[in-house]
Amino acid sequence: MTAGPVLRPATPADLAHLAVLLHDAWHDAHRDHLPPALLAARGPAYVEGWVRELLPGTVVAERAGALLGLVAVRDDEVHQLMVAAPARGTGVADTLLAAAEDRIAAAGHATAWLTVLAPNDRARRFYARRGWLDRGPEQVAAVVPGSAPALLAVHRYEKSLGRG
Repeated sequence: MTAGPVLRPATPADLAHLAVLLHDAWHDAHRDHLPPALLAARGPAYVEGWVRELLPGTVVAERAGALLGLVAVRDDEVHQLMVAAPARGTGVADTLLAAAEDRIAAAGHATAWLTVLAPNDRARRFYARRGWLDRGPEQVAAVVPGSAPALLAVHRYEKSLGRG
């Protein structure tokens, strides 16, 4: 039996690897659901800056020195949860989401939230299985440099942490 991943806070030394992981996983998860201009705007340079901004709230999962996934928390929000392709379906996402929930509760929040693109049924099923409640549709604006923001249909999910 393979041991579970080791979780630890992300460090500046992880930036390059996390940028590749986030770029690849984010594009895999969103390519069929987002406008081409937004996908193009989220290239490697953009993602590198994004990872740098998220680093203080990011936890990584690794095994044998290989980064398997990341979860980034901002206040009471699970902002990003991404798993490298070879680690998908292995429980890494479950482990990272539990770590995010613990981190949000430890910061004193009783409820956590996140958004999922409306057409991303796979992600929506994942969060529902983990006890997250769909609070309904919303629209969010995503910045697209050089053009108007892209309005995205998302669902807001919330989870009572029973703590905090």
